[in-house]
Amino acid sequence: MVSAKNPYPIEPATYVAIVIGRFISLLILLVIAFVFFNNYFIYALALFGSHFVIRLWILREYLNTFSFRIDPEYVVVDRGVIGRQRSSFPYTKIQDVNLYQGFVQSYFGLWNVSISTATTTSEISSMIPGLSYASAEKIRDQILDRVKAAQKRGK
Repeated sequence: MVSAKNPYPIEPATYVAIVIGRFISLLILLVIAFVFFNNYFIYALALFGSHFVIRLWILREYLNTFSFRIDPEYVVVDRGVIGRQRSSFPYTKIQDVNLYQGFVQSYFGLWNVSISTATTTSEISSMIPGLSYASAEKIRDQILDRVKAAQKRGK
């Protein structure tokens, strides 16, 4: 979704890539359940299947409510389904901006942008998922340019 907050949209294939990743992990759990709990396999199948459906709904809501913006002094990331969370990253505290992709994301050409700060939770709270490479590169360059400008002002 493109908006004033998100000039770089999350790619629609993000949903498919994450669903495939979740489905692969579900299949692994089902194989384990079948091998070790053969008598109760139908119950495990029902449990894992309902869990998968709930996770799909949460994922859809998460991607629909996720937003980020690059302000003059901060990068702001809003996310959350049940509880909303807003994380602000001042340019003076940002140490690095990384692009990465997982195994399934690489098949769809999707990239994540991760903002690193000195805090231990920055990797989790600063991830901007499901971008095209061009969008991810523009976001990274824009943030790094502002980090360099903030460092020059601080000296």
